[in-house]
Amino acid sequence: MYFPLSLYQEICDEIKRSNISVYTVEQYIIEKPSKQFIILRHDVDLNPSRAVNMARIEYLHRIKATYYFRFMPFIFDLNKIKLISKMGHEIGYHYETLKKNRGNIEEAIALFKTELKKFRQSGINVKTVCAHGSKGTVINFDIFHHYPQLREEENLIGEAYLDIDFSDLTYVSDSMGVWTKHKHGVNQSRRNQRQEQETDKAFASEPKNIVKLIRDVFNSKTDRYYFLVHPQYYIKNYNKIVKITNFLIQSHIIPHILVMDQLR
Repeated sequence: MYFPLSLYQEICDEIKRSNISVYTVEQYIIEKPSKQFIILRHDVDLNPSRAVNMARIEYLHRIKATYYFRFMPFIFDLNKIKLISKMGHEIGYHYETLKKNRGNIEEAIALFKTELKKFRQSGINVKTVCAHGSKGTVINFDIFHHYPQLREEENLIGEAYLDIDFSDLTYVSDSMGVWTKHKHGVNQSRRNQRQEQETDKAFASEPKNIVKLIRDVFNSKTDRYYFLVHPQYYIKNYNKIVKITNFLIQSHIIPHILVMDQLR
C-alpha cells in the first residue's frame, strides 16, 4: 500500500514527543545503549527520491536514521545518497549478492566486496550492511555464516540483522506496505528475515490507525524499539489516483507492484 508522505511527518512527531533517543544502526552497535532507545532503519529497495523526502523530514526533526541502498541501476543514485549523508544520516549497503549468484557462496562474497568497494570509492564510508530480503531458500546474510571473517576483512562493525539482539526489542515495520508490531523482533533462528507472528496490525489504508499504532507502541511497557520503514511507500504528491491504485491492489484487481513509481 502507498501512504501520503505527511504520515511519516506524523510518525516523526510521535517519535519526538516520546523523548526517546533515536540511534542509527552504527550508533547502536558502537554505543550499546541500555536505557530507552529507538533504532531507526530504512531499506531503500526502490525510488531514492522518496528516501530523500523522508530524510528531509527527519533532518527537520533532528532525527538521524540509517539508509540501506541496494547496488542496482536507478537505486544506487550517488547524488541522492550523498544528499542524505550530508543531512547526517548513516548510509549502508543493502546487499543481495547470494541471490544474484543463485546461492554460490564464493561468487557472492567476491561480488559483495566489489559492490562495497564501489560505495567507498564514491566517498560513502559504509560501516554497517544489511541483507536484502529474498524469496525462496537463498538467504543473503548466509555469506556471513559461511565466511564470518568478512566483517573484519572489509572493516565493517556490523550487520543490521545478525549483530543486534532482537529478543528484547519491539519490532515495528511497514514491510509490504502493512504496518505491524512484534513483541520480540525477528527470529533469526529460522534462518530467514520473515517476521514472527504479528501481534498487532494497522489497517494499511488508514494513516490514522498507523499513528494510533505508533502511540500505542510508545505507551506500552516496553522501551526498546527497532523501526524499519521503507521510503518507497510514502508519496509526496499523494492524490486520488494513488488512493484508487491502493484500492485496486487491496482488491486483487491488479498485482501488488509499484505502479506510478515516477511520483515522488
